[in-house]
Parts: sequence; structure tokens; C-alpha cells
Amino acid sequence: MKKLLGLLFLTLLFGCNMTKHIPEKKPDCIIKNFKTQLTDKDSSGVPYYQSDEFANTALKDYSIKSIKGRYRGNLKILLIPTVNKYDPKIVDTIYRFSNHNNLIEVYRAKQADFVIQFDISDEVFKLNGCISAGSDKNSIAKQFGIKESIGDVITIGSQEKTITFTLYFKNNKVARIRSYIYFE
Repeated sequence: MKKLLGLLFLTLLFGCNMTKHIPEKKPDCIIKNFKTQLTDKDSSGVPYYQSDEFANTALKDYSIKSIKGRYRGNLKILLIPTVNKYDPKIVDTIYRFSNHNNLIEVYRAKQADFVIQFDISDEVFKLNGCISAGSDKNSIAKQFGIKESIGDVITIGSQEKTITFTLYFKNNKVARIRSYIYFE
């Protein structure tokens, strides 16, 4: 009986260890779909898709603290003192995070931080919805509900065009994302 209990104990002990639950790694971003509307084309024929939802949330995960934490080894930091446009007695700071392929600039004012430049070519930099360099053209079309064929360049942004993201495609993948952010 002792041998049977011992064997049962060992079976339970090793059985539990063999089936130990390993937590799943959480994805670093969640793919989202955005409402989009083709509004016009620029003089070069590049289509402009309006998506206020995307434009207003695309950079939500980018702050000075998060960039320093997530990309510490990838980006150099340069601090650029800047005289405040409205009060010359105040000196604000532009944080320029860059390497050979990427540039992210954040304007630090007294009351808040604002991303003012986002120009990336590496897929580690993801916008809200998992939009990044390396994203598949068909996936981008699906995420934004784009029915027409996508060329080599599209722009997605706000209705007022105060924040836009231009996606450049190469071999049916996003090769580069450049922002235009109106900042005053």
C-alpha cells in the first residue's frame, strides 16, 4: 500500500510539473480596423483617406518615457532647446530620437508633450492598430476598408489634414511611414 501511495504521489508530482501552465505572451499591439473615406487625391495622384479615428490615436503609445524605455538601444537621443513661440522667456525642448532609418521628434512644453515628427522604416515602430513598416498592403487595405486598388503611396489622416500619415509601399509591404503633424 505504501508503494502504491508513493507511486501515486510521484505520478501526481511529475504529472503536474509536465502540464504546468505557461502563460501566453501578450502581443505588443492589437490589430484594429478603422473607418475610412476616400476624400481626394493630391496633385501627384496620391489618394487621401480620411480617418479621424486613426489620425487621432495613431501615436497614442509614443511618449518620451515610452520611447526611452522601448527603444533605448535602437535610437540616439538629441535634446534641442527651443524658444517658446508664445512666450520667449520660456525654453521648451525637442527630443529627437533617431538612427539611420528612423526619426521621432517630441516637443516638450511646460504643460504637455507632443509628437511632432514620425518618420520610420523599421517594423519595430508600430502605430495604433499595428500599422508599421513591413505591414502587408492587402492587410492595410482591409484594416482601413479600402476597396479600390492601392498604388505605391497612400495618405491617411484627419478631416482637416492637420495630422497625416503617408504610407510608402515596396513589394506589397509598407516600406516607410512619414507623418505631417500641424503643430503650433
